[in-house]
Amino acid sequence: MKWLRAVSCGTCSLLLLVVASHTRVSSAVSLARDDGNSSVVAVTLAPSPEDTEVMSEAGLLDKLRDWLASAQTQGLVSVDMANFLAEGTGWDLPAASASVPSLLRKRGSSQSDSNQFAGHLSDPQLKSILEKLEAGIKSAYRKTEKRLQDLVDNLGDECSSSPTSKKWKRKYQEGVQKHTTCRKDEEVIMDNLQKCNDHVGTLHKAREKACNSKILQEQPNPKICVPEAPPKNYGEWLKSNMEKFEKKYKEWEKEVGECKAAAGKIKEMKCNTDEDKKRKKAEECEGVLKSLEGDACTWAKTKQEACVNYDDCFDKEKVRYADEVKASTKKDTQRKASWQIAQKFRCLMESNSPGGEVDEAALNACMKKYEFPEASAQIKIPPFPTEKKCPAPKTYPGSKAYKEAVYDPLPKTITVKQPGPCPHAPKR
Repeated sequence: MKWLRAVSCGTCSLLLLVVASHTRVSSAVSLARDDGNSSVVAVTLAPSPEDTEVMSEAGLLDKLRDWLASAQTQGLVSVDMANFLAEGTGWDLPAASASVPSLLRKRGSSQSDSNQFAGHLSDPQLKSILEKLEAGIKSAYRKTEKRLQDLVDNLGDECSSSPTSKKWKRKYQEGVQKHTTCRKDEEVIMDNLQKCNDHVGTLHKAREKACNSKILQEQPNPKICVPEAPPKNYGEWLKSNMEKFEKKYKEWEKEVGECKAAAGKIKEMKCNTDEDKKRKKAEECEGVLKSLEGDACTWAKTKQEACVNYDDCFDKEKVRYADEVKASTKKDTQRKASWQIAQKFRCLMESNSPGGEVDEAALNACMKKYEFPEASAQIKIPPFPTEKKCPAPKTYPGSKAYKEAVYDPLPKTITVKQPGPCPHAPKR
């Protein structure tokens, strides 16, 4: 019981909390005090989007419970220690039933129980669970802040929208992506066509060179068939001419072959196919752009129609925002409780001696070191804006937002016609 006396005295306040993944549960939060009494407060938890990291790893707090159950089953944790760690959580810890060996490393039986438990308390997997739990809690605060800020920032757009306008917005956004993809495909086709034409130009130059070689341009010369002087040996003269003509013919034949080959390579090029692809793709993209312009204009029309219910929507969003702020405040208490249970296990690890005893001074110092970071965990709650006039649509054919979304991402080599007028554009 020495270790229990050490951890239940001093200035440390320890909270225990169990959180069940993906379910709503009511649990007790126990506050251990110097006088040995405990105050128990019921806490109801409901996972929200920003709590996903806390709830990850199949329920990190549930893993702490499983870790403790396994250690107790193996006789490495006394009943007093188990009761202390599980006080107020509602954990059903077995005296000697099935364990969860995946959370523990197998250790030799020659070690003492206290040394074995000291080793279990420093288990790397347990440390990993605590680190992930702490990281998730810190991240949840930042996500809560962002969610509240997004609610405020998107208020005007939300209340100037309707299910119908949102449908046209999605259709417009899909059209933007489809048009951008189409134009990029068109650019690839144009690039291939340009490469094909450039290559054909190179082949034409090669053919001109091959087909205009010196020997192919040479004309017959009658003089070579007449000796300059009567030959001494007519037969030798004929033979010499025959060898000369045979060599000349082979050279000519080679040059003619190279000329024909160069011309054949030009015929093999099918640039006209790429030209046809370019024409068809350009027509396709023009059709997508035309539909896109119509969708953007209809979206602007339906957003203006949605302004009829702007006042009612604003009032409802104000109530919703107040509820979100209230829920976030409640979750602040829950996260602090989760933080405390993580630090309780951490500090037992850090203050546990090789002999299995807990150093009271080290425990208290550890709990003080890892107190809940109030300064960095304060949620900045943005003020709810005052109601203004229903905002006019910002996106319609010809608007700055439209040009930035539709035209700016396009390849610079593609020329796209400018949008026509939208009859539902807000009057300036």
